[in-house]
Amino acid sequence: MGQLERALKVVRFLNYRGVASFGELLEALAPVSRGTLAALLKEMVALGELTHQGRSYGLAEGVLSPPGIRFRSLPETLRAQTQVILKNTAQETGHACALFSRVGRMTMSIADQHNLGGAHWNFSHIGSEWPLVPFHGFAKVFLAYAEEAIVKNCYARWSHNLKPELVPATWEAFCGQLSSVRRKGYALEYQEESKAILRLAVPVRLPGREDVPYVLGLVARSVYLLEMDKCLPPLLVAADALTRTLSAPQGKISGA
Repeated sequence: MGQLERALKVVRFLNYRGVASFGELLEALAPVSRGTLAALLKEMVALGELTHQGRSYGLAEGVLSPPGIRFRSLPETLRAQTQVILKNTAQETGHACALFSRVGRMTMSIADQHNLGGAHWNFSHIGSEWPLVPFHGFAKVFLAYAEEAIVKNCYARWSHNLKPELVPATWEAFCGQLSSVRRKGYALEYQEESKAILRLAVPVRLPGREDVPYVLGLVARSVYLLEMDKCLPPLLVAADALTRTLSAPQGKISGA
């Protein structure tokens, strides 16, 4: 394996991990010698592809890792683990579940999902992508922890292109909604495009990152809000499990 291939694997690993230590990267890229990896990381830092603070490496805004870009699929070994969590959560709540990832400054994509046969609602296929719109519960969780410039851009863009009932009337009102998401730790949206649609979404945090790279949630039709009170606890438990899974070294990394 050449150094370019190793460099790409480092980028892929840090794309979903955020930051990692030398030991974690050594395990992820095995088999590789400590000397070879040390030389690679030193060169990537010098070229502006990585940052190195203390014992942690992270992505810089380089050629291999331009700002705002995320890989749209999880490595198969990793998805095998997230699928178990989603399946258990779907069966416990009685609703299809999905894990969304932030794949651009203004977009999100389904990284994994588990649908239920006969359910009132099923998610689109993995890789399906949507813009971050102000009325979407999953998008609101991403936006609640995003940079203010991105949030303002999102609100300004969609406040002129959506029906008035779908967008908060003022910027201050929208900020209030995002503040509520951060305070409660989840987003619950009802009576949006249709009174029959309800979204419940929670953040999936990763160590060393201030933003939210993933959001876990469910969508249901024709349910009562009280039913969502029963769905929130298992969803929060699943989010914690996904944080541990997505933060742990995953062994050898496959291409995205």
